[in-house]
Amino acid sequence: MKKSKSKVDLGKGFKRIYYVLCAIWLFWIINWNIDYVDRCSPSYGYQLPLNCGKSGISLFIEAVIGFLVVVPIYYFIRWIVAGFKK
Repeated sequence: MKKSKSKVDLGKGFKRIYYVLCAIWLFWIINWNIDYVDRCSPSYGYQLPLNCGKSGISLFIEAVIGFLVVVPIYYFIRWIVAGFKK
């Protein structure tokens, strides 16, 4: 009797896990920026926290960097995984 070998595509599994982690990361970055803007918007009778010195453009730049950092990480991890393939 032949033993059937199951072929698991590690590349697809890695991509799916990476996409889920990236989605969680991007969701966290968006929530962090919304929370910061909400916390630092002036309203009547509300004392602003001491760390509210950022402008809108600096928040935008931080969000863009947070979004773009996932691309080089993907290619770096893909390069490492490709080294283990035969």
